[in-house]
Amino acid sequence: MRRCGGRSIGVLLVAAGLLGAAPAVRAEGGGGVRVTVVAILASEHNTDVDPKLKELADEVHKQRKDWTGFRLATMTSKMMQTGDSNTFPLVDKQAALVGVEQVPDKEHVTLKVKPPDLTGEIVYTTLCGKYFPILTRYQTKEGDHLIVAIMAKTGKDK
Repeated sequence: MRRCGGRSIGVLLVAAGLLGAAPAVRAEGGGGVRVTVVAILASEHNTDVDPKLKELADEVHKQRKDWTGFRLATMTSKMMQTGDSNTFPLVDKQAALVGVEQVPDKEHVTLKVKPPDLTGEIVYTTLCGKYFPILTRYQTKEGDHLIVAIMAKTGKDK
């Protein structure tokens, strides 16, 4: 299984359905998992890059040379427990459904994500505190492309 760090580009079906049958456990200390979902808009019409998104922009630009501008649209955080699912608002009434599948140890979280305009769900295990970006097919009326970046931290990592 691929581990997804902060610089990885999760484009489509990364690690979908490849998880073992490890038992779901609560986050260490029962503190839950803080899930943060960020909506990023990539543009073909400008070259402005939010300084916070420079590393992501450099990685995405390797695959999509025409996406030159990157800006932060929304950021939402929610505390969740294993087995919980929540809807996170993005842009233009679009939303991502994120579920906490399991917390195998204090450094990893397994999430299930249903981003807009992608068929099926993406299930992956990630290191706590690292963003996992997903390039979606959704475009705004202005022609900007939606990237959804997701990060999880166990209650101990706040």
